[in-house]
Amino acid sequence: MTKLSFIIVQWLCLVAAGMIIIQGEGQSLMEKVVRVENDLGDGINLNVHCKSLDSDIGEHDLAKGQYIQWSFNCSWLGTTLFWCSMKWENVQGSFDVFDFKRDFPLCGFKCWWSIRHDAAYFYVETKDVWEKRYVWPK
Repeated sequence: MTKLSFIIVQWLCLVAAGMIIIQGEGQSLMEKVVRVENDLGDGINLNVHCKSLDSDIGEHDLAKGQYIQWSFNCSWLGTTLFWCSMKWENVQGSFDVFDFKRDFPLCGFKCWWSIRHDAAYFYVETKDVWEKRYVWPK
């Protein structure tokens, strides 16, 4: 299968999937919710700034247990990408919190992140587990 054929087949599958509505839920299969939660501990605020090419979620200071959350519909082209810059105390880093190619099949509806001292953990909804994804630079 050529690369162009693969892209066309993938696009057609996404179009078909996007037209299916989950019964009782009311959302499209293309809809995702990203959540970034501060799990650093008492007294440590997390500064988070998230955006995509066409949306700026803004900058937020989160206390322990607080989170930011937003929803969106993925692009039919499979190009949806959101990233966040984060910092607390002497630690800072930036990483993709939603990359269509990587995350679409893994997160179901919930694309949740737990920000901890050692790393950023991603909730793999399809397996109901937290997976270490991004280790903070030293």
